[in-house]
Amino acid sequence: MAISQRDRIVLWTRAAGRCSFADCGRELTQDTEAADAAYTLGQMAHIVGEQEAAVRGHSTLTAAQRDTYSNLILLCPVHHRIIDEDPAAYPVERLHLIKDEHEAWVREALAGDERATAAREVYASLVDAAEVAFDFEDWDSWTYRAFEPIPQWDEARMEHIHEFRRRVLRAAWPGTHAELERAIQTLSIAAEGAANKFGEHCDRDERTPGSLRAVQWYRTGYDRDEDERRRIERAWNIWDADRSHLVKEMCRAANWFADCVRRDINPRFLALRGRFTLAYFDERAGITTQLFEYSVEDKGRLPAGFVRTGPPEERDDG
Repeated sequence: MAISQRDRIVLWTRAAGRCSFADCGRELTQDTEAADAAYTLGQMAHIVGEQEAAVRGHSTLTAAQRDTYSNLILLCPVHHRIIDEDPAAYPVERLHLIKDEHEAWVREALAGDERATAAREVYASLVDAAEVAFDFEDWDSWTYRAFEPIPQWDEARMEHIHEFRRRVLRAAWPGTHAELERAIQTLSIAAEGAANKFGEHCDRDERTPGSLRAVQWYRTGYDRDEDERRRIERAWNIWDADRSHLVKEMCRAANWFADCVRRDINPRFLALRGRFTLAYFDERAGITTQLFEYSVEDKGRLPAGFVRTGPPEERDDG
C-alpha cells in the first residue's frame, strides 16, 4: 500500500509541518530540493510498524490501515531514528500520546485556520481520486492501448474516469488555488470526453475479459455501393481523429494537473516520473513518443468552453 495524498495533507497540516516531539518542534519540509537549505526534510513515521516484521510491527492493523493518517506521526530524521532504535521507550501508546499532544498544541496556536486546513483536505481528496482514475504509474501502458490499430481501453478505467468527473462536479471548491482547481476540472472534462468518444463505438472484447475494443463498423456491409462505403469510412475517420485528439487533450491536462499539484500540494507528487507522454505507432516512423502540454494561452481559457475535438481539417464531413 501507499500513503494517500489526503492522509499526507492531513498529517502535515495537523502537525503544522513540525516535528511532533515537544522538545523539538523543528520546522520541516516536503521539498527535497530544500533539504540542504534552512529546513529539515520531514519523515512520516509509522506508529504501528509498516510491516509485521518492522519495529512495533505486531498488530491486528491491516496493511492499508498502517498507511493511514491515524497510524502516522510527523518527525524529523533525528527523532524518527530515536523511536525506532528504542522501541521499548517509545511504544505505540506513547507515540499516539506524543502525536495527540503536538496536534492539540497546533490547534491552540493556529486557532482560526480551520478553513485553510479544510481546503487542503479537499484538494488532497481530489488528487487521490485522480490517482485512482488514471493509475499514473501505469500511464504509458494503458494510454498506448488507446492508439493500437484497434483501440482498446479497460472497462474499469472508463468507469474510474466517469467517477472522477462526478467527484469533481460535486466538489465544494475552496478557491484557495484557482489554477489547481481549473487544472482538476480540465482533466476531468478532457478524460470524460475521451472516454465518451471511445464509448460511441466500442464493445466488450470476449477474448480479453474487462477490455473494451473499438468496433470497426466501417468494415461491415460489403454489399454497399461505393458512395455509401466512402461515407461510412469518412465517418469512421472523423470518429478516430476525435478520439485520438481527445486522448492527447487528456495528456495535456494531466501534465498541467501534475505541475499544479507539485507546486501547491505536494512537491514530491510523481516527481520521479516527470512529464506524461503518449506513445503510438506511426506507419512511417514506427513507435513514436510525444509530449503534449497546454500553452499559457490554453491554460488561461480552459475549461470554459472546452469543446476541443478533432482538428478542423479532419472533421470535414464533405
